[in-house]
Amino acid sequence: YMVNSPKILMEGNELYAINQKAIYLDASDSGTVQNNSFHGDMVAIYSYSSDSLLLQVNSIVNNSIGIVLEQSTNAQINDNSIENNTRAGLRIANYSNGVNLFSNTIKWNGIGVKVTNSNYITLYNNTLYNNSMRIDKGNNNIIVRNSIQNASYGIYLFSSISNELYNNSIW
Repeated sequence: YMVNSPKILMEGNELYAINQKAIYLDASDSGTVQNNSFHGDMVAIYSYSSDSLLLQVNSIVNNSIGIVLEQSTNAQINDNSIENNTRAGLRIANYSNGVNLFSNTIKWNGIGVKVTNSNYITLYNNTLYNNSMRIDKGNNNIIVRNSIQNASYGIYLFSSISNELYNNSIW
């Protein structure tokens, strides 16, 4: 657990079966979590009220949920491999605004990406296989150049306005 711990760097760790949250960031702004492997946790990376995080080049496999952001703004989530997480690969919720997801590979999770009550999210150039994107009550989001294959539904919007979707491939 990291509480009120700004500018942390977590790099090059292997985390196995921590049971709850392998990494828990609470009010820990401007941190970087990169080049780590997470296996068998309840949640691999959990952020609450932590702004301007960089989560990149992590392997997040066989957890219940891969990444959760709650009330965490302006995060960058790039180049991660998020696979075989039973409930969700990536969950962005409760006013986690201004989050950017670029070039992540998201496969075989309960749901690939779920955005709830969060705005100004950019999803760009992500690859989803056997997963979908769902946005509930999210406004002004941009969803561009994502590849979604073999999903029960590609991109699902519920009670969301002013979202831009273009150049996505869904099959």
